[in-house]
Amino acid sequence: MNDGDLYRDDPDFADVECPDCGTTDVTVASLFGSTTSEVLFQCDRCRSCFNWVKWRHRLPPVPAENR
Repeated sequence: MNDGDLYRDDPDFADVECPDCGTTDVTVASLFGSTTSEVLFQCDRCRSCFNWVKWRHRLPPVPAENR
């Protein structure tokens, strides 16, 4: 088992698609991509690597203002 397989069933990475071939058969190559807010994936079909923004492609929650 490689380290990327540890995250294969992680709900935060569900439905991540390869931007080159469209498959969801991808493996986590690194929990941090070019920035700490990205994950580096490798496609198991076409073998390309790509960064994916964390937070399920949504902006992180905004903290409530102190009143």
